[in-house]
Amino acid sequence: RRYGLADKPLRLRLRVLDPDLAVGGLTDLELPVEQLAALRLPLRQVFVTENETNMLAFPAVSRSIILFGQGYALDRLGQVAWLADQPLLYWGDIDTHGFAILDRLRAHLPHARSMLMDSSTLSAHHPLWGREPADKRCVNDLQRLTRPEHELYTALRDNRFVGPDGRPVSHLRFEQEHVRFGWLQQYLDRVSG
Repeated sequence: RRYGLADKPLRLRLRVLDPDLAVGGLTDLELPVEQLAALRLPLRQVFVTENETNMLAFPAVSRSIILFGQGYALDRLGQVAWLADQPLLYWGDIDTHGFAILDRLRAHLPHARSMLMDSSTLSAHHPLWGREPADKRCVNDLQRLTRPEHELYTALRDNRFVGPDGRPVSHLRFEQEHVRFGWLQQYLDRVSG
């Protein structure tokens, strides 16, 4: 900037989940935000995920794309005006930061819904639970969560989520890449059927 040079453009990565909507045969794209904002595809829904592996392994879904949200950098999604007109499903980790990122996304796109960030998904995968570092947890009061999301967030934040043994679990974290593929496919069959 100091020398009058243009900034490196902010970029977003996406996968086209419907082969019939491939852009010139391409389904895995990384675009400057301005170009993504100009992209027009006949979509039925948009998924956003925080995990690159999940983005790459996400199954085919008719008339859909998936965006790689890149954690707290997802603010740039608010610059893509057409996302405000699309059903938007956000998939993050079930931990304090996953819910904080969802809350932040809703500051830009308030209609975004969460997917697979619920107590039943968490409970169904208890052998795969991990621990969130105690000194890196989000402890803020999040205002843009639904009631079930807020209840799960506060249970995680306050170490009140009860494990299969009936006792609260401290610093519980469930990373989204551990969701079983069959569990994801059943969810997609319900929302995309």
